[in-house]
Amino acid sequence: MDKEKREEEISSFIYRMKNSVNLPLKNIMSLTSVAKSTIDVRKIKQCLNKIDAETKKLSNLISGVLDFEEKTGPALEPFNFESMLIAATNEGAAECEERRQMLQIKMDMDMPAYFIGDEKRIGQIIANLLENSSAAAPQGGKIQIEAALISLSAGVATVEISVGDNGPGITGQAAQNVKDFFSGANKELKDIGLGLAISKSDADIIGSKLELYSGGSEGTTIGFILRLEVFESKFYGRVFSPGLNIRSLNVLALDSLPKNCEYFKKIMKSFKIFAEASTTLLGFRDKLEFAAQNNKPYNIIFMEENPEALSFVKKFQESYPNSYVIFTVEKGQEPPKDSLYVAKPFLPSQILDVINDIVTLPNRGQTSYKNKKFDFYGKNILLVEDSKTNG
Repeated sequence: MDKEKREEEISSFIYRMKNSVNLPLKNIMSLTSVAKSTIDVRKIKQCLNKIDAETKKLSNLISGVLDFEEKTGPALEPFNFESMLIAATNEGAAECEERRQMLQIKMDMDMPAYFIGDEKRIGQIIANLLENSSAAAPQGGKIQIEAALISLSAGVATVEISVGDNGPGITGQAAQNVKDFFSGANKELKDIGLGLAISKSDADIIGSKLELYSGGSEGTTIGFILRLEVFESKFYGRVFSPGLNIRSLNVLALDSLPKNCEYFKKIMKSFKIFAEASTTLLGFRDKLEFAAQNNKPYNIIFMEENPEALSFVKKFQESYPNSYVIFTVEKGQEPPKDSLYVAKPFLPSQILDVINDIVTLPNRGQTSYKNKKFDFYGKNILLVEDSKTNG
């Protein structure tokens, strides 16, 4: 009986492996053929970028299969939670962009910065769930990743991570089959993809389990819960540039999506910075005019690129020239020339970095450092790069 069960497991594994590997291989061969048949440099570059993405997908899949086969225990090491989240979603974000899907990442503002846990497996689960959601969501659809802090007690946090989409959803018997597979009641289900099977194995190893939270007409959301030891009680609100009085800052944001505005205000609230947001040009203009009339200028303005909105800001800057503009751009979108910007979906650290950059800039009207000469003779420069994020 054990032999039969093992043969069934091998058969199921080969079936999943064949289906999951074939698609990226076919895409690579097709894109290579297109690149070889054209002299259009731009088209060749597009093909090479897509081949690179498919190769990484295949590499991650093979890496996941090797881990799946070895089934080693969890690798418990300190890691930065937000960096892990960004790295896990980087490749998936590129696919979403190609399919014109809106990817939104939400993370609780009280989330500790560092944990001790299996960063690689947690990230791989998120990456696989994102890939599934992108494939299920329609062209121009929506995908949301949420990281919620459920509880924090005695240095141990309970964190819930979920990935949802607005695709056709999983209904009826199919939904029950998925739930049974996640619970272990049905291990041989062949219509479960290899990525999801590997994710289930990874979740088992790190002491969690995948859950199908919702399906049907509202799309599909899959999540998992982790218990992680806090490595360092370090929160983002404590890492602003020294000497910056954050309570003196006044921030305004313009974004057409109400969800983005609410999330932005939550980020600012966690930093203890006063912030307002508007989803309309009229509301945006009124807030600027009210601030000017009451001599309570906005120090920083985050806004989508919009000529009419920018004209309101330029008029405001005539009275308050030290008001800085930060453009919020979609991933892959070219930001306005010589501008400060953050790419969506933005996370707390990105907002934090750009604010720190601003407060270290010389005020408008002061002498520029452009023509000033500095003597660096005998000095050494050390460049440090985060290879996990940039590699």
